[in-house]
Amino acid sequence: MEGTTGSKAVNPSREYEAPPTLGGKVAGVAYVLFIVLMALGFGFYIVVPALLLLSWSAPTAAEHVYRVVLGLFCATVSGIFEHLAGMEVIVTGEDGETFDFKESDRILLISNHRTEIDWLLQWNFAMKINKHDRIMTMLKAGLKNVPLIGWALNILKFPFVQRNWAEDQDSLGRIIHSYHARPWGTWLAMFPEGTALYPKTLAESQAFAKSKGRTPFQYVLEPRLKGFALCVDKFRPTYILDMTMAYPELREGVRPSPLRLLFGQFPTAVHFHVRRFTLDDVMQAESTDTWLYDRFVAKEQLLEQFYAKGHGTFAKPVVESLPSSRGVFVKSLAMVIFVIAALLYALASWNYSFTWLVLMVSIVYINKFF
Repeated sequence: MEGTTGSKAVNPSREYEAPPTLGGKVAGVAYVLFIVLMALGFGFYIVVPALLLLSWSAPTAAEHVYRVVLGLFCATVSGIFEHLAGMEVIVTGEDGETFDFKESDRILLISNHRTEIDWLLQWNFAMKINKHDRIMTMLKAGLKNVPLIGWALNILKFPFVQRNWAEDQDSLGRIIHSYHARPWGTWLAMFPEGTALYPKTLAESQAFAKSKGRTPFQYVLEPRLKGFALCVDKFRPTYILDMTMAYPELREGVRPSPLRLLFGQFPTAVHFHVRRFTLDDVMQAESTDTWLYDRFVAKEQLLEQFYAKGHGTFAKPVVESLPSSRGVFVKSLAMVIFVIAALLYALASWNYSFTWLVLMVSIVYINKFF
């Protein structure tokens, strides 16, 4: 039985999924439409004006504005999963861990990567410690060109990578170094595996491990070492948070995905196991490469145990001290609804064409020069 469960978790398939319902499709489309309207509203009323009026004369003030927008966006997009769709969020840690951080702390967050929506769900953890307004997730460069959402992420200074070290090294180093100028602590989130775990990427990872004489992983991919070393060197984090993410539905071969979101099939639960390390912990290891590889060995063991069980969470203490994020979500949702209502009113008024033209020209201008 455990072997069957493990196989499904490692190799999920559409054949294990229930077909989407009409109600689910309506909910999924409504969710995506809500995000688009939110992006348009924030862009029209807040982000574009801040970019055009403040980014050159008062860049720090502009970044404060972007930070507020990011917090509202993150809390709403991810909060809907937990507080409207009923997704359960479970956080485990080591004995006595509280996840208290100073405002100025720089945090490097590393995680395994099972789905394309992992980065959205990390905000559910961040909301519980009120740090959802500062997570800069390293994303694939292709997302930069996605209309509205990609352009907004670019303005907010999310780091994008080509997965080509020659192209990424300088650009990534520059944007990471720029976070030091912020008067608040930035969280930099990365997926050292570089891509999500699929049959093709798993086979490539296992072949690489065998070529190095190592035991191949099943539940994670071999981590890419250069990007992590660069982040440690340029970012100089106060702490490194080692996050391991797991999804109960993967036990049954069902993988959370953007398509399932569109069908209204939101994740049923997400489990986070989080360990805190200091920069000294990394520097005292034989090398950053060795330290990172050891963390993925530990992730493999955690995930193997998680998916072998028929129920429950990681075999670690649940962090009970984390507050509910419902209040943060409700406040953010109220603000977002207000912004969307204002946008719809503007678009429905007599100057619809002029408003739309200004909005589109502004966005194109932003995308061209930034």
